[in-house]
Amino acid sequence: MRSAMTIPTIAARLLFLGLCLSSVSSVSGEITVSTDFPGGSGEVVSIDQAEATIVLNPTDHPGKGWRCWWYVKLAGLPLDGPVTLDVGEAPWATPDRATFSRDGGKTWQHSEPGKREGKRIRYSLKPGVESML
Repeated sequence: MRSAMTIPTIAARLLFLGLCLSSVSSVSGEITVSTDFPGGSGEVVSIDQAEATIVLNPTDHPGKGWRCWWYVKLAGLPLDGPVTLDVGEAPWATPDRATFSRDGGKTWQHSEPGKREGKRIRYSLKPGVESML
């Protein structure tokens, strides 16, 4: 029997968002978003390559609970500039700070506080690596 998850636990897992470091360079140089891994979740609305901005919504999970988390892998990130992650449409899935990993999930850190705009929040990430969880 599963125990009920608390809002802080859900938020922690959500923040677990992680953006995972891979030592492999992106050949194309284009930002990509993947959820094809255990726990991966999120709906990509758009990616603006020129502005390095990813618009993401939490994925609906019919019959399995509400859309309250997202967890994605980002690749093809610019090494010399910020990446903006714009997340929303589910205010309970937009914590003040995103949590990410540059080393494949071994260590995690928090972003600077995001900027809220209605139901959405924009996190400015400075990856310094080509891929993150």
